[in-house]
Amino acid sequence: MKRILGYADRFSVRSGELIEFMVSSPLKDDLDVSFVRIVHGDLNPAGPGYKEERLESGVSGSYPSQLQRLHPGSGVVVRDSAALSGLGSFHIQAMIYPTLPNRGEQALIAKWSEDHGGFMMMIDENGALALRLGNGRDVATVSTGTSLDTRAWYRVDAWFDATTGTTAVQQSRLTEVPLTPSVARREESVAVTPRIDNSAPLSMGACFADADHPVARLAYDGKIDAPRL
Repeated sequence: MKRILGYADRFSVRSGELIEFMVSSPLKDDLDVSFVRIVHGDLNPAGPGYKEERLESGVSGSYPSQLQRLHPGSGVVVRDSAALSGLGSFHIQAMIYPTLPNRGEQALIAKWSEDHGGFMMMIDENGALALRLGNGRDVATVSTGTSLDTRAWYRVDAWFDATTGTTAVQQSRLTEVPLTPSVARREESVAVTPRIDNSAPLSMGACFADADHPVARLAYDGKIDAPRL
């Protein structure tokens, strides 16, 4: 079913004040707009039924239909700078509380461009902590391989040594569970040197390619505390 969605920029106005309506429609035909006063809005058949009065308005008429796509997700965006683009070796750390770790790939802290690469500390498709590195051509991902528990606090760390190519990730659950290891770690030597001068902003809680038009990708479900780079 095709639906027309709309909302106003405020709940109510006084006579003579301005109100703006935003409408998204998947239809190709123009939208016919008119205003009515609802006298009775109860559709109960036992009642008097729906009643409305059409109002005269200078903005009534036909308007082009346009689809406004929704991009759910939120996060922190830090604009690119020389201090970020000039990074070589780095260490990322944060406290996280994942609520849907098995939902798919989710960005925790990233400076990532689909075209130019970069780095992304993330939750991978298996629900485990991972670090993704890219140079614009090749991509390498190192994962702990151990799924994060739902609704548990973790300290997560990711390292990259630009001199040796050594990459490591470690997730440390901060609450003990009997007969279950609380730490998972993986270290590998990778052949990909991340291109950090990729013009992408540093982001937390999602991946954003453009600081001026931030559209959240790989949005994270959960909490992040005390991020460090």
